[in-house]
Amino acid sequence: MEIKMATGLKFCLEELARIGTRLFAKRVVDGHWEEREESYDDLIDRAAGSAACSDASFNRICSHAGQTYTERVWVEDSEPDEDIRQATQNQLQHIMNHAEWYAVRYEAGRLLEQNTDERTDFWISELEKELQAMPEKAKADLEGLYKLLEGEQKIRAGKLLGYTEAEVEADTLIAKHKLEGSYGYWGELNSRELRILYESARERKNMENAGRRIIDDLKKRKESSGLRELYNESEFCIVRRAAGIALVPLIEDTAELRKMYFASKFPEVERDAGVRLAELTQNKTELQMLYNELKVPEVVEAAGKALGYSGLRILYHTSDKIERRILIGCLAAAGGITGGIGYAMYKYLF
Repeated sequence: MEIKMATGLKFCLEELARIGTRLFAKRVVDGHWEEREESYDDLIDRAAGSAACSDASFNRICSHAGQTYTERVWVEDSEPDEDIRQATQNQLQHIMNHAEWYAVRYEAGRLLEQNTDERTDFWISELEKELQAMPEKAKADLEGLYKLLEGEQKIRAGKLLGYTEAEVEADTLIAKHKLEGSYGYWGELNSRELRILYESARERKNMENAGRRIIDDLKKRKESSGLRELYNESEFCIVRRAAGIALVPLIEDTAELRKMYFASKFPEVERDAGVRLAELTQNKTELQMLYNELKVPEVVEAAGKALGYSGLRILYHTSDKIERRILIGCLAAAGGITGGIGYAMYKYLF
């Protein structure tokens, strides 16, 4: 029932937006010719994807790359269509006074650029009463109105819906900055705003995106304590993983790196921690253990290099039995299977 209610409201708001476009209606009264300078490069782009353009025509156009040409175009002269605009204003006024949904009434008033503060306070009060009698419809209407409101009225509507002030502030930031899609496309947010979104956003994806943006900022400032807190305490796997990856390069303590290497649930963090541990530790026994463990190829390679082993030796150590046979075969072919060292290695390994 609630889904149907929300769907009905969404349709009404979409229809209202369509009606609102007629507030800017124009009518054509005349026209005139204009000469415009166009770029052949733009014409080439259009012609390349046009089925109507032959190869010969395309080649001819390409011969003018980087040049311009003059084109004569007809331009329509228009003026505001006052009849349609006035009729639309009257229609929106009627909607604001009589629409079934208070959210639709509010949006109609906004399109008319009318101050509806007093009416909005009344509408919220009416919805508060209706929550008792018609909870599904009233809640859907209140949710729609809440998304459109700002300031104290938004906080008031949010409280009726059971939201905290922090959640309302998070919703306000999401609407203000149009925080949609990948976190990389979010608007500019300060540290306080990001923290509010991370702790209080009502949708998980927004909390995760805020967490990842916080990590980006901490990484730039090289604040290992903040990254460590997110890595150890965040409830979101995507945030913990990103924090761990950003934290590892800042760690100088081999004990902490050792713990991350052996205890991390994230392969990327395990790999990076192991490689950095191999680069920092002075313990030859530990390096030998990392080298012989064959747990993570990148860690084995880093440990081997720290031990002073050759690339060939490390490659052989990390290869499986078939790969080893191929490797030794190549060595034998290069150095002669009957040659002293080559023959000895072949007999020892196989």
